[in-house]
Amino acid sequence: MASHLTSTLKRLRLRDKLAMIFKLFSILGSAWRYFDNYLVTPVAKPAFILGLFYAIINWKVLPFAWHLRVFNGYYLHYLPNAHRPPLPPATASTKSTTGMTQNSHNNIINKKLTIFLPTLYKTSVPPGEIDFSFHKSNSTYLTDLDIARGYHLYTVLRRGFYLWPRRTGSTSSPQRAQGQNVVTMLGGTTCTFKREIKPLAKVEIWTRILSWDEKWIYLVSWFAKPGAGGTTGTRAGTKEGTKQKSGEINPDVYATCVSKVVLKEGRKTVKPEEFFRLCGLMGNPEEDKGDWDWGEINKAIEERRVEGMKLAGHVASLDEGHGLFGGYGAEGEGVLGVY
Repeated sequence: MASHLTSTLKRLRLRDKLAMIFKLFSILGSAWRYFDNYLVTPVAKPAFILGLFYAIINWKVLPFAWHLRVFNGYYLHYLPNAHRPPLPPATASTKSTTGMTQNSHNNIINKKLTIFLPTLYKTSVPPGEIDFSFHKSNSTYLTDLDIARGYHLYTVLRRGFYLWPRRTGSTSSPQRAQGQNVVTMLGGTTCTFKREIKPLAKVEIWTRILSWDEKWIYLVSWFAKPGAGGTTGTRAGTKEGTKQKSGEINPDVYATCVSKVVLKEGRKTVKPEEFFRLCGLMGNPEEDKGDWDWGEINKAIEERRVEGMKLAGHVASLDEGHGLFGGYGAEGEGVLGVY
């Protein structure tokens, strides 16, 4: 629907577009005159204008704004692109291995694997997100993270979401008929804050897949200043060619978050690797033929996955905290107060 509307608008002549804009402003003007003459008293008018201004600059924190942002990602980003061809598992430069040593080939693949590439979500900090310290409230990071994480999954896994209910066979269930849609469910999020974000500041949220195991997919997200990620591997604010050292904390990063999500088909858990193969991000070297060396790509992916589990494993271990809850009473440790 969105893509059809866009293509229709592009075909309109300039005169028709100007007429549509003029008509829209005429409708808005008529509505305002009716509102001004019949619905708002002279005393209430300034309060209404201030309230409207406040609502506009704080639209992110209005009731149901979070839902609209989620729907925007699904209906305007995922649905128009769901049927399109799958993303390539790696960039075109990894297809040819002529003149390369084994190590150099693996190094190139490690840097260009699609499954580990990030997406970028841009937002800002309205006054309604400010806490008593006059910076972005820590609690609001998670709502922005929901949206950024959704856009990333809609992008990198869109082919799997589209094909899963339409497939007629799989490795685990060769005779499977059309099934249910696969949805993602959040299992946990941890966020480490490094620097404050000032009011009205623009923010970039970089998100990518960190690792996965038999059940969970782990994603890492960074809240950063605009341009902090760069386009050539250089740090924002430095001279061209000055690269950040490995392991050094980028001063333009505000916070780092790690989330874990699970893929569900009804009550059944879908294994991440099986879903990635359906997305075309991984392959079976014995069955899948084509331009890609799936043996090399899968090997490079596994190396990155194992490396990412060094961090993701710490997030997985947080489940042990559930067993530390003792409550209070006869068997508990007591409680200082109830509020």
